Amino acid sequence: MALIECGECSGEVSTSAKSCPHCGAPKRKFKRASFSGERVFKTIGALAIFIVVLVVFGGGGSPGTTSNTSVSSSTAKPGATATLTASKGSDEFPGVGDQGKICKAAIGLMFAKDPRIITLNNIRSPFELGYTRAADGADFKYKCKIVGNRVIWAGFVDGQRGRWRDGEFDARVTYVLTDASVKVSEQYGNSKPSVKTFNLSDL
Repeated sequence: MALIECGECSGEVSTSAKSCPHCGAPKRKFKRASFSGERVFKTIGALAIFIVVLVVFGGGGSPGTTSNTSVSSSTAKPGATATLTASKGSDEFPGVGDQGKICKAAIGLMFAKDPRIITLNNIRSPFELGYTRAADGADFKYKCKIVGNRVIWAGFVDGQRGRWRDGEFDARVTYVLTDASVKVSEQYGNSKPSVKTFNLSDL
C-alpha cells in the first residue's frame, strides 16, 4: 500500500482509500503516483546489470584470443571495409599488407603495368604508390584504398591528388583475395570486365 497526495488538500492518502481522510475528497481527486526516486534507481540498476551481463557473455569471442596472421584456408575471401588491425586470416578484412598488394594489382591491371615495377610508398591506407615509365622516365603516382570489396583510387595531376574514382560513371574495380593470389576486375557499367589474377608473391 502506497501513499499519494490528495489533489484537494495536498494531504497524504492511501492508494486504497475511497476518499481523503483529511478533506473527504473522492478517490478521483487523488493525484497519480509519481515515478519515485526509488523506482528510478531500481530501474537504472536493473538496466546496468543487464548491460554488464550482455557485454560479459555476449561479446562473441573467447577472452585472450589474438588475430591469426597465418593462412587458415584456401577459400576465396571477398574484402570488406579497410580495417588496419585486421589480419589475413580474417574472413572479413584483408590485412594491411594485403591491402597494399591489392592496390598494386589494381593499378597494374588498369594501366597494363607489371605490378613488380609499382612501388608502395607507405604502409597504411590510403596507400601511396607509383611507377616510372621506362620509355621516357615519366613518374606516375596514385592513392588507393580498400572499401568493401572495391578498390578506390585517385591519380595525381601536377602534384595534386585528383578525385577518388568512385563516381557513378567510373569503372568499378573489385577484387577477390585468396591465400596465394588476388583476382582484380575492372568494369565500366554493364560492359565485359577486364579480369586478371596476380600471385601475391609477385606483389
